[in-house]
Amino acid sequence: MNLLFFLVWACAALAGCVPPPWRPAAPPRGLHPQVGRVEGEAWLRPRHARQARPLTGPVLLEPDDTVSTGPRGKVEILLPEGAVRLFGATEVRVPFAFEGRTPVCRELRVEKGEVLVRRWVEGPFQVHTDALEIDLPRPVTVLVARRGETEVVEGLEGEAEARNVSVRGQTVIRLKPGIHAVLAVREARLTVDTLRLPNRWRQWEKPGVFTAEVLPPPPPAPPAGPEATPARGPGG
Repeated sequence: MNLLFFLVWACAALAGCVPPPWRPAAPPRGLHPQVGRVEGEAWLRPRHARQARPLTGPVLLEPDDTVSTGPRGKVEILLPEGAVRLFGATEVRVPFAFEGRTPVCRELRVEKGEVLVRRWVEGPFQVHTDALEIDLPRPVTVLVARRGETEVVEGLEGEAEARNVSVRGQTVIRLKPGIHAVLAVREARLTVDTLRLPNRWRQWEKPGVFTAEVLPPPPPAPPAGPEATPARGPGG
């Protein structure tokens, strides 16, 4: 029976019916911030632009670009420091800067919706919402959500800190796997629970999700234009 199942699966895989599994790995050295995976409706609003344009595939990002998804859309953003997965009806802004020719991203701003953030390397990194500031100084995975007047942060792997920065001063919550913090902004109420959480990172995936190759970094700016804008990759 096992042999029959294997033969059926192998035939389906050869026919393209079973996509290969995607396993998160540390980003290659010199990775430029980019959108790596897109499913369903998604948009990119470049910095200084008023209108967003459809996002259909891999694209290199520029500092302060905004990425958003439709109700059933999903997007994965690859950063030098980790990866961010956007659920449906989500919007994030990606501030980063160049140190020499190396792009460095030390924060992510969640404007609305729900995101999974996985840090791969140690170093300063923060996730901001209107009322929460989450420190991710080391490899860790957290879920951050803005749901109307409620803001949520869950610890999935590793440890992080969440600070309530707009309701009760500098309340610090140590996030460990299973810690679930809910901030009701309108009611100025903070609730912390210990839950047994499913693996939301893995739940994000499903068969058929588009998996992109990592895009190469843009070419160096011309010598006469130190302020030149980095080139975008395919789809940009």
